Amino acid sequence: MNARLFFCGDIVNTKCQKSFISDEIQTIIKSQDYSICNFEAPIEGYGEKAQKAGPHVAQKAETLKLLRDAGFSLLLLANNHIYDYGEVALSATIDEISKHDLNCIGAGLDYKGAYKAFIKEINGIKIAFINASEAQFGVLDNTDNKHKSGYAWINHHLFDELVISSKKVSDVVIVCVHAGLEDYYAPIEEWKSRYKRLCDIGADCIIGSHPHVPQGYEIYNNKPIFYSLGNFYFDNLSFKDSPDYSYSVILDISIDSIKFELVYHNKDNNIVQLSKLENIPFNINDLNDLLDDKIELNKMYLDSYHKITRPFFASVYNSIIPSDSFIVVLKKIILKILPLSSLKKRRELLLLHLIRNETYRWVTVRAIQMINNK
Repeated sequence: MNARLFFCGDIVNTKCQKSFISDEIQTIIKSQDYSICNFEAPIEGYGEKAQKAGPHVAQKAETLKLLRDAGFSLLLLANNHIYDYGEVALSATIDEISKHDLNCIGAGLDYKGAYKAFIKEINGIKIAFINASEAQFGVLDNTDNKHKSGYAWINHHLFDELVISSKKVSDVVIVCVHAGLEDYYAPIEEWKSRYKRLCDIGADCIIGSHPHVPQGYEIYNNKPIFYSLGNFYFDNLSFKDSPDYSYSVILDISIDSIKFELVYHNKDNNIVQLSKLENIPFNINDLNDLLDDKIELNKMYLDSYHKITRPFFASVYNSIIPSDSFIVVLKKIILKILPLSSLKKRRELLLLHLIRNETYRWVTVRAIQMINNK
């Protein structure tokens, strides 16, 4: 027999206390053997805002019951918002997940809890689910953090060891990754290489999330890699009125092969519903072609570089005039970066965000190389 699994992308519910998933899609979810989603933020009402760059997000506690009733069984917690309210909120979220008879992976109150697989036998096939994210606030990486709770890092040696060990005790290993450039329809080359490396050491399928928009997929050595499923349901900030056209994946797994089908959906009146094919604003084949379009990928590196560095450097640039000497410019930069005020902390957090996160770091390196190699 085969095992059929449903995977969808990011979920943040800050408003709805009743179901935000249409009956049609719930029927699809419930008709599979097992269903998985990315739970993008902790439940509200616990903890305090963590020190970080970027928004703090928490979602309705009712979301857990709504997801369970819709047919979901496994929640992915390795993402950049799950630690927004610290260990207290993470702990409460994990407890509530358990109380609703749901399982979760990707984050924990210690390294052992974060870096572990969830192994389930479905129709005679033993499947290992593993989850990790790129390095953002809350990550359990190689630095000496004062906190020992958080989420698993995709580039930690422990994660590679987890993939290898899981393959030894399972028939199929599925790696779910939260990483990449937000709002771009193609992955950067570095993530493509990393995901293929994970396939080389034992992963049989990669499911990506985080960019908020759909990206293409490819088959690497008979192993499917879905670079981003996009948002499934996201109702905060700029996404509250967005239709979030994207797709979910149904994997049809046997011992020696993985087949799949895509389920297209969008948000309308705070309900995720099946998309009408004529209304879908993207073509999956075009997204697949974009994976190897070097010209468009180079444009993406340059465009994203200017976007991600602008908040940090804008105030410095605005204070510099063409006649400034190098020493004057350097002094202005130092004064901007190190003012004796709360602005100093915000700038330092933003700087930490830019240099720790591998997506931003890789984009910055490649873009500067491109600019200076003209």
